Amino acid sequence: MEAEREPLLRGAAPAVPAACTWRKLSPRRVAVGLTLALALLSVTVLAALHWRTPTEQQRLRSLEAEIDTLRRKWGVHGVSVAIVRRDKVLLARGFGEKNEKGDQVTADTIFGIGSTTKAFTSLLIGQLVEQGKVSWTTPVTSLHLSSFKDPIAASQANLIDILSHQTGLPRHDAMFGFWNTTKDCLARLNYLEPTESFRSTWQYNNWMYELAGDIVRDVSGKASWADALKGGILDPLNMTSTIGSFWDTPYTPDHARSFDEEGNLMPYEADGGSLPPTSAGAMSSSANDAGQWLRALLGRGSLSGTQLVNETTFQQLTQPHKTMDSPRTKEYGYTSYGLAWIISEYRGHHSVSHTGSTSGFKTALRFFPDDDLAYIIMTNTIARSLSTVLDEVISERLLFPEIPQSLKWSDVERETLRAAAETERLAVEKRRLSRLNGTSPSHPLDDYVGTYTHPAYGRFKITRPTPTSDILHGRVINPGSVIAINLTHWHLDVFAITGDTADVVFETEASTGAIDALVIPLEPSVVAGERFVKEA
Repeated sequence: MEAEREPLLRGAAPAVPAACTWRKLSPRRVAVGLTLALALLSVTVLAALHWRTPTEQQRLRSLEAEIDTLRRKWGVHGVSVAIVRRDKVLLARGFGEKNEKGDQVTADTIFGIGSTTKAFTSLLIGQLVEQGKVSWTTPVTSLHLSSFKDPIAASQANLIDILSHQTGLPRHDAMFGFWNTTKDCLARLNYLEPTESFRSTWQYNNWMYELAGDIVRDVSGKASWADALKGGILDPLNMTSTIGSFWDTPYTPDHARSFDEEGNLMPYEADGGSLPPTSAGAMSSSANDAGQWLRALLGRGSLSGTQLVNETTFQQLTQPHKTMDSPRTKEYGYTSYGLAWIISEYRGHHSVSHTGSTSGFKTALRFFPDDDLAYIIMTNTIARSLSTVLDEVISERLLFPEIPQSLKWSDVERETLRAAAETERLAVEKRRLSRLNGTSPSHPLDDYVGTYTHPAYGRFKITRPTPTSDILHGRVINPGSVIAINLTHWHLDVFAITGDTADVVFETEASTGAIDALVIPLEPSVVAGERFVKEA
């Protein structure tokens, strides 16, 4: 028989086993208990999630730090960023230095925004359509003296065609260096060689937006496109720092300077030796001003009761007009072009965007209409792809916060740049291997001397620096042009442009054998190059 246990405390009665005190609980008591337990658990879990999930402000602070870290990694002097969500400016600030003195970028520092200017130009056209002064289908040759070499384009090209890059013309950007006025260039459009048939293919062309800017000026009755811009968009949106002319940049108190990839200060666009663009890319803006533009974009053409264009016009501007030949990726679906906007599907979200580049400045602007999110990134260092990287980073951080922070997009962009450099290296090597060593020019160098003419690009003069010189010197002799090159013999009647990989090819007349023309590769898509005929 088991001995009786001694109490744990002297004088205390032995404890009654707990099992002996249980009573049967009612179903109601069980339900209440479970409900209270689940409620307590839910509150605890939600509190933990709230504690662990960053707020929007916390994400923004983290994003700001990431932007500046990436700026330093990419060697970019200055960056300006504006982010808008649901009509609220979440961020408008600068990072880094705006000039060679090391002055800091502020939210009011203006940067060149390049081709994101084009959306302002297309919206000004939209205002003229609403005013009944033009229609989207008005043939442009009825509004301007310019025309096209393709007779179908000359008779049918309308405002939608030129604003969505469907004329068949490639870029022909070299024209900016050959003439000193937009008028001179536009007067010669009909001599530029198309490389595609009218309306068959999307081909980017800055001259179509220079043409659109001229039409805005003429139809609106303003003194200039910049005046129409100020009255039609900048003043209504209170964008007081934004300017529409490169000539005004040096006189603007808070402006950024641009730098080349070695960190050297670049000249102002107006001092760079080429004709500066106007309605295709002349604007400069700040984070604070750009925030107003972003708000108007999310407002579908309206901001705080001020309507720039109605919803129908805004839809016309931002809907697809021509499919672009862009590869589909994990992030991007099919891509189309609107009227100064690239429309795509980005990770399942409707995206409207554009980029810009001019004289060392690079810009990326994107808005997600269905997500009420818009942002712009402006940088001031050429050949640095930070704006492309930040475009991806900002969308990920604000739309897809579940994606872990990483240097993925920096790595992707660096690989893109590496591949492009390798392609260029291979082209240089291919050219070197194709050289026919031991050949001589077919004529004495003096026979190449003369003035050569192209109906669009104008006059190009070839001289010998000295009577005994073994090189040729070429320069454009159109008014205002400063283009000048040295030519050294490469092989046969091909002369290499010093400091470049391009060649100038001299041609001979079939019957006499005399030098009668030269061909310069000014537009990459025109494979044969532009042919300048020797004057008698």
